[in-house]
Amino acid sequence: MAAKVLFSPRAEADLESIGDFIALDDRPTAVRFVRTFRERSLSLEELPERGVPFGKGTRALVVGSYLILYQVRQDEAQQLVVIAAVVHASRVRKRPSPA
Repeated sequence: MAAKVLFSPRAEADLESIGDFIALDDRPTAVRFVRTFRERSLSLEELPERGVPFGKGTRALVVGSYLILYQVRQDEAQQLVVIAAVVHASRVRKRPSPA
């Protein structure tokens, strides 16, 4: 059974902010980035453990120069992937540990 992917309000705001910033220079690139980001995030439905461990209970998936930070949880009916934040890799002090 596929996991359900949910975006936290912070992740939605992060993605919107990144898209707006990219759009200042190139709107089509911003649209492609946001689309690619959402597709990569939704791909976690099939392989939720795919990202590398990134601290207590958090995993990271790379999309370009950005990291999708997420947690995998289990509710009573199914597995959930909660996208917690989107950050530029250069702004992260702790690097993902090898899997």
